[in-house]
Amino acid sequence: MYDIIFEDFEDIAKIEYYVEDSDISDSDEEEEEMTPAQKAGEAKLKQLEQASLVVNAMGKNKRDLFMRHIINSELDEFERLFQRKSRGGYMETLSKRYTALRRFFIHFDRKYDGRFPSHWKITKEFMTEFMVSVGNTLVKIFIAYENVEKAPNDKEEKKVNLDPQVLYQALRASIKFELKISNQFSENPNEIRDEIQKLQEKLDKFTLILEKDPTNIEKQGKVEALQKKINYLVNQLNEFKGNLNNYQLKNLIVIHFKRVMDIYIEFEDRNMKSKVDEIIANEKLEYGKMVHSGQDLFIYISESFRNCRICNTEETLYAVANGWKKHINTYCEKMIQKLPKIVLHKPARGLKSLFSDKIPTLSEEAILQISQLVQITEYCHEEMDQTEEIVLSVIAEEYRTKLHFEAEKSQFYRITKLAVEYTVNSVVNKLVPHFIVFSKSLHAEVEKEWSLPVAEALDTHFGNIARYFPTSHFVTLCKHVVPAVLKMFELYLFKCKSISSSDAKHIQEKLEPLYDSLKRLLHHSSKNEEFIKLTAAGKEVIDEDDSDSFQARLRLHKKETDAYLCLLQKHDDSVLKSYLEAFPRKHARDDLQRVLELKPSLSKSKMNMILDMYDSETQQHNLEAIRHPNMI
Repeated sequence: MYDIIFEDFEDIAKIEYYVEDSDISDSDEEEEEMTPAQKAGEAKLKQLEQASLVVNAMGKNKRDLFMRHIINSELDEFERLFQRKSRGGYMETLSKRYTALRRFFIHFDRKYDGRFPSHWKITKEFMTEFMVSVGNTLVKIFIAYENVEKAPNDKEEKKVNLDPQVLYQALRASIKFELKISNQFSENPNEIRDEIQKLQEKLDKFTLILEKDPTNIEKQGKVEALQKKINYLVNQLNEFKGNLNNYQLKNLIVIHFKRVMDIYIEFEDRNMKSKVDEIIANEKLEYGKMVHSGQDLFIYISESFRNCRICNTEETLYAVANGWKKHINTYCEKMIQKLPKIVLHKPARGLKSLFSDKIPTLSEEAILQISQLVQITEYCHEEMDQTEEIVLSVIAEEYRTKLHFEAEKSQFYRITKLAVEYTVNSVVNKLVPHFIVFSKSLHAEVEKEWSLPVAEALDTHFGNIARYFPTSHFVTLCKHVVPAVLKMFELYLFKCKSISSSDAKHIQEKLEPLYDSLKRLLHHSSKNEEFIKLTAAGKEVIDEDDSDSFQARLRLHKKETDAYLCLLQKHDDSVLKSYLEAFPRKHARDDLQRVLELKPSLSKSKMNMILDMYDSETQQHNLEAIRHPNMI
């Protein structure tokens, strides 16, 4: 029936004859007229096609031998052509080898398309054999490298060296190649099962017809054909299950890099250090900038994660993730250095400081920088949450319990906290000159207007900040401004030499404009572009709970400031009782002494007597707390 019949497939010379390729054309289009050499090559391929049918009937072992020889012959040809055009070591040219192989594979596929039974899957076997060959070669290289590490003084062994950059490029190229090939040749066993089920339904239908009409020759032929196809698919499914790795074509190359992943980890560590230095150097904290250093940082982390994930090496992922932690901390420390630092004004003891202190505040440029930095750290905190969730979802349990990013998230929170602190310091410092005027006027006993200017300064400076400060932390900023402003006022109140009862009442009345200005802090949000956009979109930026919480905080601190001024208006004999009622939880002797020192009518002996009474009261209170802790 065929020109050549193989009773036993042992004659390698015959195999070589049938797989010999007389002409390899680089042209994408086939010429209408073939040359004699091409005709001879086509005739040999026809013979090879016929021979494959015979070999297929001889069983799997003969088929594998036949197919392996064809594939190895083609790979030898590929290697010969590649070596002729490429120069360099194996690792250095691995990326080029993959590219050349993909081009060569197109020729291989065209040459043998339809020549063999479809279940041979010769194109997939060809690619599998190539990938196994690359993997074996890498193992030899890595073993040689390991021998260098074990015997560093051996002159011959010293010739073997793995450059981290070369290893990194080889790994990236291998990951990319393996992923593409795996996707190209991926098979789904469920699809095979579905096809078997459909064919089985047809087979049942024809079988039923034959039971009624056994003489139906047409249906008999269809039943036999269907049964053969089903048997083939069942065999294919079983083969798929038995050779899952080969069919998936994953980890045939990349898995071997695990032997030298320490080099890759060190390389990633150096790369991330350089990346952090680069993005910090380029970060100018320009307000409203679309791309910032936080995005660059987590884009790099995402790429690093994908590489480790594709490698499917959890040890490497754990080691690299720990490297992220170190460099994230470095990033945070360097970003803190970029914060415009505003130290809260704290005048020294005495009156000199009231006249000579230089008081720092935020410029408009610094306000923009702080606002941008808060947005960056908020973005980083969210990305850190997502990164932690993703990494912990894929890494093994033994590493999951050891890998946490709480410290790094705390670092981002620390930056935001410092940004709020410096902004609050600027707001308070802006008011200090007016508090100095207040303190001077009492010392000189000259009435000077200070209350309206302090309220106007607060409205103006905080209004400028509110235009840019991120919406997510605006309420927090307002809540911190209130106590800081009133505490600074109290500081200058206690700088005074003495305050009479009438002066204390007058000061209390003068504070109303400042209280009103503090009440308006939340309303400055209407100047913020982000607030305006969110409000226009129908989103509630500051809800009722935020507003109530802020007002409650304001009332609490206003009550404390008023309490000090009320104490200065009290008769000397009722000061202690009033203090304990006003500050039931404070109980600070120094604080009471500051109040007493401001009362001009109080003699030193009277003051000491009140302080002794205070000590007695607090001692009794402490004894009661020890005896009845649940009642205090």
